[in-house]
Amino acid sequence: MSFFGKLFGKRTTCPLCESTHAKETLSGIECVTPGCENNPKNRSKSGREVSFSQPVEVVYENHRGEAKHFTADAGTVRLKGAHVTMQVAPRGVRIALKLEKIRNFQVIEPFVRPVLEALKKGATPHELYVLHYHRKRGTTSPLNEALRAKYASLLG
Repeated sequence: MSFFGKLFGKRTTCPLCESTHAKETLSGIECVTPGCENNPKNRSKSGREVSFSQPVEVVYENHRGEAKHFTADAGTVRLKGAHVTMQVAPRGVRIALKLEKIRNFQVIEPFVRPVLEALKKGATPHELYVLHYHRKRGTTSPLNEALRAKYASLLG
């Protein structure tokens, strides 16, 4: 099939349910039959489920005042301004939660404490970026070494 045929969704036969109302797209075959596995609506419901090595239960108060419970991976917790981002179960989607609306902040505080303390000591966002970049990749640079010496008490 040509590129433009896939781009504009040329009609084809579904290989699973043999429906003639399927389209071949760049992401694969999309079928309109409700029970077919090639139906995009069915794919989103049965998406891959992830398991976390360090699960953390986070209780968040949404804009309606309702308590929402999320199971997050502790290794993915990041501080972004007035928010904390993390990957949550069941699919590992990254979400952002306001710091002030997290009811059990003490659970995720150990994972963001070094960043909070570094900000209190005057670390710039660029310095934090360099430290995180090299820690994530297992590399180093002269600037990274200077920053690690400057914030040695925070990095442990």
